[in-house]
Amino acid sequence: MASEESVKQTNKNGTDSPKINEPAEDDPCIEIKSSLDKPRFLVKTENQLREKTGLSRLGLYIAIVLLIVLIILVIIVLSLAIAWPNIPHSAQFSICQDPACLRAAAQVQESWNSSVSPCEDVWGWACGRWLQNNPLPIDRSFWSERQKRQRDESVRIHNLISTLELPLHSQTVEWKMKYLYEGCLDMDNINVEKALPLKRIISELGTFYFFPHSFTSLMEFNL
Repeated sequence: MASEESVKQTNKNGTDSPKINEPAEDDPCIEIKSSLDKPRFLVKTENQLREKTGLSRLGLYIAIVLLIVLIILVIIVLSLAIAWPNIPHSAQFSICQDPACLRAAAQVQESWNSSVSPCEDVWGWACGRWLQNNPLPIDRSFWSERQKRQRDESVRIHNLISTLELPLHSQTVEWKMKYLYEGCLDMDNINVEKALPLKRIISELGTFYFFPHSFTSLMEFNL
């Protein structure tokens, strides 16, 4: 009770005097409000970092942000390195080493024109040297890979049939195929004889059965 009376006394006008332990407005020991709002640990750490680095408060904040970004990038790089496959991408797929694949790859490579950029002219880069390696034939006004394939196949078939051994029996498949093919290629005789082979076959048949009521003999039918 005695201490309370010493702390709080009534003045002559009957008003209470201020407490002794409450600071006044002009007290120089009052701390800044912004410093009181922050935890003392953060304020102390910030001051130590600023003293060691010599950076301002803004520079210190920027450095902290950059450090956080760098840590995130390092984590991303490490994650990608761990998840990256050990086998190279080119080794994950088998490469065809068959003779047909090698021939096809060689044909494609022969048509490449490395002097042309594929970003500017894809056709010139992929097929720029095709006409140089495959000249236009005299009897053609247009020449393409498809027509070249068709002509090569015709030449292959011609060589295959022409080199067959002479069949001994006229009713075999080999004999029919060989002479039918040679007859189709004999354009000189075809232009001279024209319909004579067909007339000969019809004559061998005898009566013309397609018009039984009009003609009784092939002699009455004029081709």
